[in-house]
Parts: sequence; C-alpha cells; structure tokens
Amino acid sequence: DKWEERQYMLEKQEEDLVAVQTDTEEELSSQKQLNLTLEGEKNELKMALLAMQEELAEQQREVESVRTESLQSTAKWEEEKEVSSLLSSRQETLKREVEELSAALAAAKEELKKKEDQVASLELLSKSWRGEHAQSKVKASTAEEKVKEMAI
Repeated sequence: DKWEERQYMLEKQEEDLVAVQTDTEEELSSQKQLNLTLEGEKNELKMALLAMQEELAEQQREVESVRTESLQSTAKWEEEKEVSSLLSSRQETLKREVEELSAALAAAKEELKKKEDQVASLELLSKSWRGEHAQSKVKASTAEEKVKEMAI
C-alpha cells in the first residue's frame, strides 16, 4: 500500500516535472523568438541611424558649401542665406532624429540584454529541472529494486 502510494507520488512528480519542463521550453522558445524580433528591430534602427548620420554628414557638407558660396557672391547672399538657414534647420532636425534613434537603439539593446538574461536564466532552470527529473527516475528505479528484493 505504501509502495503504491510512493509509486503514485513519484509518477505525479514526474508528470509535474515534465509539465514544468514543457512550459519552460515553450517560454524559452517564446523568449528566443522575441530576441530574434528585437535583434531585427535593433538592426533596422542601426540601418536607419546610419542612413540618418550619412544624410546629416551630406547636409553638413552642403551647409559648408553654401556658406562658402555666399561669401564669394554678394549678389546671391540673401538667397544663399535662406538656403543655409533651411539646411541648418534640416540639420538640427536630423540631429534630433539621430539622437532619438540613438536613444531607441540604446533602449532596444537594454531590452535585448534583459531578454538574453531571461533566456540564460530559463536555460539554467530547465537544466536544473532535468537534473531533478533524472534523480527522481533513479530514486524510483532504486525503490522498485528494493521492493522486488523484499518481495523475494
């Protein structure tokens, strides 16, 4: 009677461990998928940031070019001043956008780091549960052998 109760408890523990392992593996899979998504978003932000930086550099070159031309030609001074102002305004806008993208990239990196830490933690937990599951099987096998010996 105690043996059956013990056997039932071991089977229940094994079922619980399998359920926990399944849940852990599903969560791990979900976290990995989320990490892939975040990595993709991070890469998109990097590409956008690089494009903005290149556009900013081009705008800066254009601003310098316009400034040089305005010094050389007083007849076009007002027109070039307006162009320079527009380019400077655009440059400031691009700088703000680059700063915003940099902040978003930093946040995405931080989020990715958190998710990677969660995945590592879940992997350790899964390994621990697998170890406990294996120990339970060994204990159950040993208990079965003792019962068989006692029966003989």
